Amino acid sequence: MVYVLYLLQPVTGFTALVGIVIAHLARASHPLERAHRRRQLELFWVGFPLGLLSLALLVCGAWRTLIVLFDVRIESSDLLFSLSMVALGATSSVALLCWWLVQCLRGWRALESGLPPGGSTLAAHFK
Repeated sequence: MVYVLYLLQPVTGFTALVGIVIAHLARASHPLERAHRRRQLELFWVGFPLGLLSLALLVCGAWRTLIVLFDVRIESSDLLFSLSMVALGATSSVALLCWWLVQCLRGWRALESGLPPGGSTLAAHFK
């Protein structure tokens, strides 16, 4: 169920928060269930901060671009910097969305098949 809530996150904007609460509160007795709960927690705590960072880049870049466009005293290099922030925020948001969807679908498929979660999250690379 948590994987489904995670998959709905890009559409609803809040279901991942419900999913993380369920993942934290659910007591899994079976080792397979514990592995999937751990995976669901990792997905959230890797994806959430990266999503906030991407969104901040996108919003700040867009805001700064609007300010630069309507202020004639600002140089063109400021516009390039602002547009670069927008491009970086948009690109990282799309990449994170693709990663999020693939990880959730893989985890859900593994859970439905009775297999442990496969692959690794970004957090595993920093351990």
